[in-house]
Amino acid sequence: MLAAVVTDDDDLVAVRGWARRNLSGPQRPRLWRVVPRLPRTAAGKVDLRRLAEELTR
Repeated sequence: MLAAVVTDDDDLVAVRGWARRNLSGPQRPRLWRVVPRLPRTAAGKVDLRRLAEELTR
């Protein structure tokens, strides 16, 4: 499973706290990567394939 959130550093702390409070251990991300923006297709939608490729490099 891949989950992505666009946020600044302060909000990342809040997102991690939310995950800790609301998700069980196996549901929580083990690895967090910060990216400046989500890749988009020509139609403006999030390019999930490219995002997955970028995050698994």
